[in-house]
Amino acid sequence: MPGISGTGGGISFAGVYDAGVSYGLGDVVQWGGSSWVSLLAGNVGSAPGTSGLTWGMLATAGSQGPAGALGPQGPMGLSVQGATGSQGPQGVSGPAGATGAVGPQGAMGESVQGPVGAQGPTGVAGPAGSPGLVYQGAYSSEGNYLLGDVVVFQGSSYVSLTGFNVGQTPGVSPAYWGVLTAQGPAGATGVQGVGGPMGAQGLLGPVGAPGSTGAQGAQGIAGEAGGQGIPGTTGAQGLSGPMGSQGPAGPVGMSYQGAYDSTKNYALGDGVLWQGADWVSLIANNHGNTPSLSAGDWGMFAASGAAGATGAEGPAGVAGLNGLNGLAGAAGPVGLEGPAGEPGTPGLVYRGAYSSVGNYALGDVAVFDGASWVSLVAGNVGETPGVGSAYWGVLTSVGAQGAAGPVGGVGPVGPAGPLGMVGAPGPIGVAGPMGIQGPAGAQGLIGATGAAGSAGPQGMPGVAGEAGAQGLTGTTGGEGLQGPMGPIGAAGPVGMSFVGAYDSTMNYAAGNGVLWQGAGWVSLTADNHGNTPSVSPAAWAMFSATGAMGVAGATGAMGASGPAGANGFPGATGATGANGTQGLQGEVGPAGAPGASGPMGIQGPAGAQGLTGATGAVGSAGPQGLQGVAGTAGALGLTGSTGATGLQGATGASGAAGSMGPTGTNGTNGLNGTPGLAWLGAWSSVTSYAVNDAVSYGGESYLSVVAGNAGQRPDLYPTAWAVLAQAGVAGTAGATGATGAAGATGPQGAIGSAGATGATGAAGTVGMNFRGVWSAAVEYAVNDAVTFAGSTYLAQVAGSNAEPDLYPSTWVVLAQSGGTGTTGAQGIAATVGVGTVTTLAAGSQATVANSGTEQAAVLNFGIPQGAAGSGSGSGTSSGTFTAMYHATSYNTLYYAVNSPNASIAETSGSVLAWVPQGCTATELDVYSQQPVTITVTLRAGFAGALQDTALSCSPATNGSCKAVGSAVIGAGEFIDLRVNSASGTTAGVWTSLQCQ
Repeated sequence: MPGISGTGGGISFAGVYDAGVSYGLGDVVQWGGSSWVSLLAGNVGSAPGTSGLTWGMLATAGSQGPAGALGPQGPMGLSVQGATGSQGPQGVSGPAGATGAVGPQGAMGESVQGPVGAQGPTGVAGPAGSPGLVYQGAYSSEGNYLLGDVVVFQGSSYVSLTGFNVGQTPGVSPAYWGVLTAQGPAGATGVQGVGGPMGAQGLLGPVGAPGSTGAQGAQGIAGEAGGQGIPGTTGAQGLSGPMGSQGPAGPVGMSYQGAYDSTKNYALGDGVLWQGADWVSLIANNHGNTPSLSAGDWGMFAASGAAGATGAEGPAGVAGLNGLNGLAGAAGPVGLEGPAGEPGTPGLVYRGAYSSVGNYALGDVAVFDGASWVSLVAGNVGETPGVGSAYWGVLTSVGAQGAAGPVGGVGPVGPAGPLGMVGAPGPIGVAGPMGIQGPAGAQGLIGATGAAGSAGPQGMPGVAGEAGAQGLTGTTGGEGLQGPMGPIGAAGPVGMSFVGAYDSTMNYAAGNGVLWQGAGWVSLTADNHGNTPSVSPAAWAMFSATGAMGVAGATGAMGASGPAGANGFPGATGATGANGTQGLQGEVGPAGAPGASGPMGIQGPAGAQGLTGATGAVGSAGPQGLQGVAGTAGALGLTGSTGATGLQGATGASGAAGSMGPTGTNGTNGLNGTPGLAWLGAWSSVTSYAVNDAVSYGGESYLSVVAGNAGQRPDLYPTAWAVLAQAGVAGTAGATGATGAAGATGPQGAIGSAGATGATGAAGTVGMNFRGVWSAAVEYAVNDAVTFAGSTYLAQVAGSNAEPDLYPSTWVVLAQSGGTGTTGAQGIAATVGVGTVTTLAAGSQATVANSGTEQAAVLNFGIPQGAAGSGSGSGTSSGTFTAMYHATSYNTLYYAVNSPNASIAETSGSVLAWVPQGCTATELDVYSQQPVTITVTLRAGFAGALQDTALSCSPATNGSCKAVGSAVIGAGEFIDLRVNSASGTTAGVWTSLQCQ
């Protein structure tokens, strides 16, 4: 197909686009991560991408190159534990100070009992009365009173005449309240009469059978109060002891909580020790209020007492024998120092949260809006991440919250120490005097039982008793033996395992990482099959976005060529026509209407090879690649032996036990705490959540603050949900563990020496992906190239199947259809003949020479003689079964071993090679130019049921790999190759298969 006509001057790289520069025809600039070529001279002020008449896209931004391989971990040296020193003897405790004397007890007052009158006779029980009155205390306008409820209002008592009596003020609403007792003037106090004798107790009459309940009658008018009965004579009042003055209300009963801790939440009545004094909490939910600074929250109930006199020093205990020193463990050998790794490229430098005044260098990493960003330039000041794509690249986006690791097992509890001595109880205080009891009044009639009243409030706790004297501290018991170490907790969850480019035919496990459309994705579920990452948020989460394209790096040195394969027999060569002179390039005139196609002329002679142009300047190195997946943790080093434990010193004598103080009263129970949250997992739009239900959504957790919370997405309804925990930034990668020991190597087949591998060059810009003739049934990706109506077009957008010649915003012309060239002169027909055929020595190279002319060739062949056989009449043969080149991409999965055929499905049969006699495959060699590491596997079996064999290996970019083994191919079976993890860029892969 004819290419684009040259401009005559070539292209000239002019660096990053500058709106103030006037560019010439063919000047190339960088803009928006892509390369653009100027289509005219005097091109100034027109930004690339804004006009197809001034700039043409030369190359778009490529994907991030793969991370370099991780060097091996050096061996870990042995860890030797030194011997443990012996335990020193326990010092003797000094005696406690003497306890102060208890003050004298006050005298008890005299108790005089007056005479008790005789019990009067009990009258006959009357008929059952109407429901009695229920005293409800002072009237409240918010109370709901029932029939018969009695209240006090403005000095008088009222009885409710109806049920459901709310808000009706007594004295103003006679239909709702009746006066029970009005407040009269105070009468004169009568002379205290002499108490009459008490009558004998009368017999209790029989109780009649209960009658049936009649219908509820109308509310009658309250009757007049009955006359006051004549009071019986009261016995003489005994002498009353003097009444003591009313003491102040005692403090709330205390619950001692030890030393004050600013992190605890104290309840009402909790007691603490602070700065040598004792304090009691005066409120509930007392948190963070320092006792000595918060008079409204804490009250001091015992100040720090003066220090007691120092007691006489007790005799020193007998010193224990010094334990024998344990033998020192032998020093372990020092591990060999591992070889120094090659100097790595400059890494990323973490600079914390983004600051608009910070001056960031190339490779500096900052955190902004929950994501981490890497600086793409030096001197990066004031460019907000996410706004200037030329200054910052996304390194990691906000990740989903990882699952919590399992809790390790609890180690066994060590033996309890000995219990201290119980102090003697303190002395009991003397009881106060009892007042004289007055005579009992006459027994009144028993009224009907009223409704049970509500429970009264809890009375205030009594005053706490004085603390007893501190008992003497007993000697400390010997140290118990060290308990065994608890079991090691279960390993945490496995991190991400990167498995290459996304493949819709693979079944991914939870934690598998893939590359899709230039971004990194991690599988959130097991058995993840057929769910495209960018459209399945429940199955995949993005962990790294597409990075900005770096400047093309220098091309690496070409590796040494491998040994050449044996030459095949050459075909006959036609005579070469005489070279014609190259005509001058004329100016391109306007294209005329296409004429009818004439007959194809004979190929004219090729023109002379032009001189090679000078090599352009080497571009600067691209930015650092993403951090590779952390390796698994290495094995734990051996623990050195523990030295012998020294002998236990003798225990000192126990001090005398102190007296036990009186036990204080129990404090009141604290108020019930508020209900905790209920974790319900991931948010669901069909679930109705209650208050305090907690869910996760979008990598964050939320708490429901309303009841009946259904269908309201947490991030959109702040009145229904409160943020409980925001998504954290990704933690730094852990240290790389030591590399495990390599497994045993299988038998190695005889191979030839491999040539040295050249240094890997930096990844270049992404080239085009030629897709053949345009089809409306295909959705093309960016940089896909197609042919249509004789021209070649390059796709500018993804997912488009528009006709190239009708949509210039979707397709750019890569090469236009050229005009029909002039018909060349009639060539002279060439002839080819075979001359001599010579047998050469065994092991030499085959030769071919032309003893004729270019138009009449006579080929003389030299064919090497075969090697002599063993003479035994039987033996084996070996050699290359087949070797093949394939243009691979993720669009196809299966490839033939002996033809260029490729297919997305193995069932098509076009990729299968038949092995009628069978063989044993012993070696698979692969060389790959794919921009990512791929895996090539030999498959074998009958059609429709092929299985993977053991021959499988994974070459890196511009690298090779070899798999050796013994894969038996049965007679009549089929074989093919499967290539996993290829990228969307079509690149060459060479394979060679040996079968014995």
